[in-house]
Amino acid sequence: MSVWLMVVGYGWHGQRQRKYWQQQARRYSHYRLTTEQSSGRRMPEWYLTMATILGAKRMQFWQRAVPAAVIGLTALLVVNGMSSVVALSLSLTVTVLGVWFVYHQLQQQALDAFRDQLPEVIDGMIRAVRVGAPMADTFAVIAEQYAQADHQRAVVSRLFGQMHDELSVGQPLTDTLSRAAARMPVAEFRFLTVVLSLQQETGGRLSEVLGQLGDTLRGRKELQASVASITSESRSSAKVLAALPVLIVLVLFSAGREHFDFLMATAQGQMVVAYVVGSVLFGLYLIRRLTQIKA
Repeated sequence: MSVWLMVVGYGWHGQRQRKYWQQQARRYSHYRLTTEQSSGRRMPEWYLTMATILGAKRMQFWQRAVPAAVIGLTALLVVNGMSSVVALSLSLTVTVLGVWFVYHQLQQQALDAFRDQLPEVIDGMIRAVRVGAPMADTFAVIAEQYAQADHQRAVVSRLFGQMHDELSVGQPLTDTLSRAAARMPVAEFRFLTVVLSLQQETGGRLSEVLGQLGDTLRGRKELQASVASITSESRSSAKVLAALPVLIVLVLFSAGREHFDFLMATAQGQMVVAYVVGSVLFGLYLIRRLTQIKA
């Protein structure tokens, strides 16, 4: 029941986010955020975002690690007395929810790092605009500048590298910006794409507008740092609470084998395990949402 509640809650939150960004797009410009590729094939927005954030190497690692985790966990449960059907179902549920949770943690870290770097990126764009550099060359310089950064900071390099590649093969700037905005669910970056798109269509002093946007983002960054310090205790408590069930299972496996066998080999115990896993993940999701104050 808890698992279904978590799935429904996440779907409802995602729907609200999509409606919000559609309203923002209608408010600031007439172009729509789209995930349509140049070939005409339509890709899911979540897949494009995942590829941009994780990168090619990590995507390949996850594609190998997820099936291995399902097979390994299923074998472990079967060896400890659980039926194969129940073991496979539980393994799939735990793996999918675990991967979803870990990915969203990695995504949040990458988006936070990207948000912190964005004022510096805008400063670089201002300098390029003032010397009259083409937008494609500006994107290439930014991508090269952050190419040697760590994984989280390399998101900037991947995103702007993709934008440069699309412009190099003749894609319109507005279409390139809309696809980039769909791949990167950061409000500040989407505001940047709206500014660039409007300037492309109407003209104007782009450097001044970018300067004002950079100052605004720095102010938001300071406010978000204050919010993070306020919610740090709650987030630490959530991590401790999430680790307790795992520690209890390890204690039962080593010191209370009969209790561990009851959980693994009986229908009642398996229901308890499923309930605990679903409840813990749902609780972590709620704590994450409650402590994620929007600055």
